[in-house]
Amino acid sequence: MHTKIISDCLHKMNYPFELHEYELLAGGISGAHTYRVQLGANTAVLKVTLAESEDFILLRAQRERTFYQSLAKQLPLQTPQLLSSYTAPDFGYCFLLTAHQPILTWEQKDFENVARQLACLHATFWKGDPELTNGNWLKWTPASATQPEIEAATSTWRTLQSQDRLKSIFTSETNRLLSQQLAHLKTIDNLIQTVPLTLCHGDCHMGNFLKDAQGNLIWADWQEVGLGYGPEDLSFFLQRGAHSGRAIPSEHMLKSYHQALTTQIDTSLSLTNLEQVVHASELRTLLLQWPFYIQDAPIEQVRHILERIALLAQYL
Repeated sequence: MHTKIISDCLHKMNYPFELHEYELLAGGISGAHTYRVQLGANTAVLKVTLAESEDFILLRAQRERTFYQSLAKQLPLQTPQLLSSYTAPDFGYCFLLTAHQPILTWEQKDFENVARQLACLHATFWKGDPELTNGNWLKWTPASATQPEIEAATSTWRTLQSQDRLKSIFTSETNRLLSQQLAHLKTIDNLIQTVPLTLCHGDCHMGNFLKDAQGNLIWADWQEVGLGYGPEDLSFFLQRGAHSGRAIPSEHMLKSYHQALTTQIDTSLSLTNLEQVVHASELRTLLLQWPFYIQDAPIEQVRHILERIALLAQYL
């Protein structure tokens, strides 16, 4: 099946090299597949989303393909190069990208480099850009939590509170804190919005960074690219890193991001303000999104999330 998919894509893209071998990097998510392919002497990455995929999967493929075609070259960072692409309503999307190596060993300089380059990305559109604002293909996340979102999260937290195995950690004080923070989400959103909208990667985590043969950082996977509040990208990176159990030099990343950002924008932004936005973004994620992912999580993981919510609430 995979050989046929790859061959069909190469034929439709009129790519002149024959397939020698391939490795499936990701696949099975509603028709979306990613392959590392050997084409003659060249190695490339082929991303395929078939027409029968779910609408949101097709939208992600369209967004990433448009990014590489229209926006990638404007950014102050390196991304994979688009070698070829094809799309049709009865087929779906496929595009071929230059292949690069994952970062197997992260050093502090790599983390700080990510932070600096992330600041450069955000600074490029920090004061807005008409072309960017009119880019209706970009992902747009509502600036404030909607009432249905808050109600769904509240209901899910209550389901967790009712689990017998978790009753020892959902104390009356913890439950009161959750209710207070969910009721104050507007305040949290207002704090995040003290910085302007800009272009965000949208899926900024360690697995989406590669290196080329010269050791330069390569930013991959732009399916979630869109308008957002810059420090949210940094907050997401720190959250994902901590959740994976990695030792992330958060303070160094915050300082590197702040220094690079304030050097490039003609606006004062204190380190304290930046830290507050980063922490508010994490608190928002924990309150609104995490309850859906910890229904069957070990009790220690749930306890950690509750302790983190309490710490962030106290900080803010």
